[in-house]
Amino acid sequence: MSNTKNDDLLSNPDLDKVAEYFKLKGVIKTLRGDLKDIKDSLEAQIELEKLSKKTKELRDKVKGDETVFELSEKLGTTRERLELIKELIRIDLIESAQEEVKRDGKKLKLVHVLKEVKDDGKEDKKKKPN
Repeated sequence: MSNTKNDDLLSNPDLDKVAEYFKLKGVIKTLRGDLKDIKDSLEAQIELEKLSKKTKELRDKVKGDETVFELSEKLGTTRERLELIKELIRIDLIESAQEEVKRDGKKLKLVHVLKEVKDDGKEDKKKKPN
């Protein structure tokens, strides 16, 4: 993909932000594919793949150590508990109409996040008159 196409997308004032967002996602997907093709054609990539395989084998060996395994399990369980407690705190804040809570010089705050999700098309069917 050429730079002029990218520049056209960025400089077109007629595009709305949402359309531009999804067009740029497409550009990124194409560029990633091009980058992968170029990397796969390099000799260094073959050597890198061999080293990655060796690294994975060593990583698995370390993970298989009994002490490492036990601590990893403990860490996982503790993280799960932390997420559950975080959800309970979130619910309490919403129910009490608060945005944040402070303890010992630290703060937990509710925030809104923009997240991309797949459109399953169900909303469009409901809005259309019969």
